[in-house]
Amino acid sequence: MSEKKRVLLACPAKHALPWYWVKSLVQLLATKSDKYEFDYVTEAGNNAINIARNIIADHAIKSPRNYWKMVMVDSDAHWSVEQFLRLLEHEEPFVAGPYCRKTGGPVSWLCVRTKGTEIRPDGMMECDFLGTHFFAYEIEALKKVVAHFPERVFTYDDEHGQDSRNTMCELFPIGIVGANTPEGRLRTIKKVIKQVEDGEWGAKGEENFWGAYKSICDIATKPQEGEVRMLGEDYHFCHLARQAGFKLYCDRDLNPIGHVGDIIYPVGPNQNSVAQEFPFNSTLLDQW
Repeated sequence: MSEKKRVLLACPAKHALPWYWVKSLVQLLATKSDKYEFDYVTEAGNNAINIARNIIADHAIKSPRNYWKMVMVDSDAHWSVEQFLRLLEHEEPFVAGPYCRKTGGPVSWLCVRTKGTEIRPDGMMECDFLGTHFFAYEIEALKKVVAHFPERVFTYDDEHGQDSRNTMCELFPIGIVGANTPEGRLRTIKKVIKQVEDGEWGAKGEENFWGAYKSICDIATKPQEGEVRMLGEDYHFCHLARQAGFKLYCDRDLNPIGHVGDIIYPVGPNQNSVAQEFPFNSTLLDQW
């Protein structure tokens, strides 16, 4: 009999977990599976959701338990064991379950389809951006994203006291992206350097050097053209993962994950909206 794959169920929670979430947790931990072994962790009491997600991801990556996948499930998710197990069946490294904003009327999905994508027979749909409400991460893929962004590794002081300084990678930032950000300018400068190396600036020599130098100075000091956008921590992770070469998928055949507010969303006649109603990406963030 082959060794079971170890899966971490993780929850970033500001407060105590609600009863409906704990009920699903207990059912999952009681599940007898021939394929998987389940662990559970929560980062509770942290009001900054992006920091909570980063701490959880760092734990999953560095844990001696050698996790195969981590499934992050938000505390306001109304989910079931069946939905959880279905998410694990996919081979793709980053897969999410569909869910929507906490609004009435037409369903507002927190998934942004990739332009031109076709929905596969198994229900999988490539997306540019996905909410991380109910999201499966392959740990080896997460490690590759970390390796792709060494500049995002930082040192932090653990809240438990002295002699607890650690490092982690900021995989879930909240902030702006675009040509005028430091990251956007560096990406453009790297393109100029590559053009010089590839001979696209003409014959190598002093004139070529000073032309590239002036262009780099302009990129570093003058306003750049292009749209600047604010991204939340979930869409920002997707932006980084795509820059690292990964594709993101939503399992559109999975029943929508409930988003708990005053009631459980989605509601009304549109709650089973077809995948074609998912919005398309209209920006080229991955070029920044």
